[in-house]
Amino acid sequence: MTDITPLTEKTALEIFTRPRGLDPYIDKIRAEIDAFVPDTSTRKTRADIASMALKVSKSKVYLDSVGKDLVAKLKEQPKLVDAERKRVRDTLDQWRDEIRAPLTEWEDAERERIGNIKNRIEAMNTLPDESEGSEALRQHLDRLISTQIDESFGEFTENAALVKDQVLSEGAQALCALVAREAEQAELEILRAEKEAQEKIEHERKIAEAAAAAARQQAEEEAAAQIRRVTEQKERAKRQAAREKEKARLLKEEQERKIQEAVDREKRLAEAIAADKKAAEERRAADEENKKTIISEATESLVDEFDLLSPEAAEAIIQAIADNKIRHVMVKF
Repeated sequence: MTDITPLTEKTALEIFTRPRGLDPYIDKIRAEIDAFVPDTSTRKTRADIASMALKVSKSKVYLDSVGKDLVAKLKEQPKLVDAERKRVRDTLDQWRDEIRAPLTEWEDAERERIGNIKNRIEAMNTLPDESEGSEALRQHLDRLISTQIDESFGEFTENAALVKDQVLSEGAQALCALVAREAEQAELEILRAEKEAQEKIEHERKIAEAAAAAARQQAEEEAAAQIRRVTEQKERAKRQAAREKEKARLLKEEQERKIQEAVDREKRLAEAIAADKKAAEERRAADEENKKTIISEATESLVDEFDLLSPEAAEAIIQAIADNKIRHVMVKF
């Protein structure tokens, strides 16, 4: 089969992007296949068949690899275009910001200037709350009177003047009303204080009279109480003597009971120790018997499993395992 002429990148792009552009190459391969007469009668002719098939396979690999390389290069082109687009965008954005920087700085300064003026006008227009009192309102109006409406208010000068006049007018009216209310409130406070003072004097007089009466009653009650205390002291002495006698009797009984309880506890403790000792001996005997049974059964299993192993050797192995002398192996009792 005639070898395919190597394709340049330009030729490959033209052929692969044209509908059925590879037909001339495929037709040439088909013609050579049709002209070839396969013969399996001899080793050489069979080798010719294999060679022809290999040529067809190589042609496939070559044409496919050319197309694959072409696709890879075409895929890289959008990345290059995007990278160049980004570089241009970033550069022009930087130049735009650079040329606009003075205007941006002026706009920022202008926004700050206007914001400061509006804050000043807002401060002028905000009266203190009535709960702060007339003095706070008076100080605000004094500050407002001393505020000069000049060129520092810029284009808001006229608005600032109107706000100042309006706030001074409204503030003066509010101050008069607030002072009147505070005066009324102060008068009410004075009247309330006078009433409270009079009520206090009357209350203290009643307390003094009640204290005198209570003192007399207390003297009488204390005399009667003294008599009762003497009588009660005698009765308490009698009851105390009886309690002491009963206490001595109960103490003797308690001591006798504690002695008997101690004797009983000693007896129960001795019996419990004896029972625990007997149970421990029985458990040890049962454990020894259980271990002997397990070792005997394990020995028999080893002898049954390994014909050449004697019972003595098997028992020695099981005993070594039971004594934890064989690593990673253990006997469960």
